Amino acid sequence: LMDYYTSGITQYSGLMKTEPVMWALALSNLVYGTLMAYIFSLGNINTVKKGFVTGMILSFLFTLILDLSFYAQYNLYSNSLILMDILVNAVFGGILGAFLGWWMSRR
Repeated sequence: LMDYYTSGITQYSGLMKTEPVMWALALSNLVYGTLMAYIFSLGNINTVKKGFVTGMILSFLFTLILDLSFYAQYNLYSNSLILMDILVNAVFGGILGAFLGWWMSRR
């Protein structure tokens, strides 16, 4: 989806790094996974189905919060990119949630 995301972002010099900062991406994903695991633990989410649905809802809401905030403040994203970003992240969150639900059921 990189080409789709790139075409939906207002381009200007210096916006994109030539190479992503991998440690920051890895840390971001670890923090996201930890937050989801914590929420799942509090909510006793311990099946694949409940994990998928809960992960999808949480990711949808997290992404909606961020994307609407960015849309309100920056001339950076197109409307179609925001919608696609919300949907893609909801699916990603569902997959993460399904894994976490399975993992929590192992106890």
